[in-house]
Amino acid sequence: MIRLLHSTTKSTGRAVAVLLAVLAVAAGGGWAVYAAVVKSDFAVSASPSTQTVAQGKSGSYPIAIERQGGFAGSVALTASGLPAGASATFSPNPVAGSASTLVVTTSKTTPAGSYGITVTGTSGKLVRSAKVTLTVQQPQQSGFTLAVTPAVRTVAQGDDATYDVAISRSGNLVGVAIPLTVSGLPAGTTARFEPASPTGSSSRLTVTTTRSTPTGDASLTIAGSASGVSRTAAAMLTVQQSFDFQIAGSASRPLVPGRRVPLDLTLTNRNAFPIAVKALGGEVLDSTSVRGCSGTRNYVLRAYGGTGFTLPPGTAKLSALGVPQAQWPAVEMRALNVSQDGCKGAGITLKFTGSATK
Repeated sequence: MIRLLHSTTKSTGRAVAVLLAVLAVAAGGGWAVYAAVVKSDFAVSASPSTQTVAQGKSGSYPIAIERQGGFAGSVALTASGLPAGASATFSPNPVAGSASTLVVTTSKTTPAGSYGITVTGTSGKLVRSAKVTLTVQQPQQSGFTLAVTPAVRTVAQGDDATYDVAISRSGNLVGVAIPLTVSGLPAGTTARFEPASPTGSSSRLTVTTTRSTPTGDASLTIAGSASGVSRTAAAMLTVQQSFDFQIAGSASRPLVPGRRVPLDLTLTNRNAFPIAVKALGGEVLDSTSVRGCSGTRNYVLRAYGGTGFTLPPGTAKLSALGVPQAQWPAVEMRALNVSQDGCKGAGITLKFTGSATK
């Protein structure tokens, strides 16, 4: 027969748990008693036990003190095996409870590499330890680069040229505003960036020319600067002479909210040579034939959606020139969240614009 008895005694002010395993042996009418004692002790551990930091940064480790056998003493913690230029602190220290935090702080001169650090806990004659690993890396260099696409834009006088500016960032410049500028613009042009000081990875540059902008090639330099770091990227703007042509057209069916009607425009080239049409667009004038119906609020003119086509001398419709209907300019009545009955039967005026080169 086995009897398990548990009792607690006190020794030098500390509670000591004693587990008695009593084995009763019916042999010769006697009893044989065996006792196993769980000693007062503690253990040290860390989880997670690995940290990776850049030179000059800190890494922290949660340190656990596991108390056994009623151990109630305070534990003093130390760290050894630190790399050069690093220091260690524990909070709290000594530890009266079950937890502390080790913070290892490196310097900018701490050599890169992996280091095994020994965390030692001492309480009286009891000494226990645990291992943690610290990996020190060189800090990522702060910087950025600029890239512009397309590298070359060709427009007619009076048209806009757009460029996409891509920004690649690293280190402390991630998320930092980088003001952008452009130089080398030809006379009679203006430029804007959207956004002008991006904090992300992109911006769009729009260069607006006029009918007086000189024709030819212009070398543009896009520049950005932040936190003492400056970068540039190059692009080319080619401005070609703009040639006049006439545009006329109207919607082929009535407009209702949400309906878009393609416009098979009639173009007239009075030059003695073919011209290359680059853009067709325009606007809806605000004034309509019905009082109280706003043209700009209720209607919109969508621009030509292609890359260009040839217009020979004379007059021709877009359909006759082989321009796909999906690319034609279109007029659309907006579907607003308010009643548009006031625009029933309204006549609207379209103002067309375009550009062409030889």
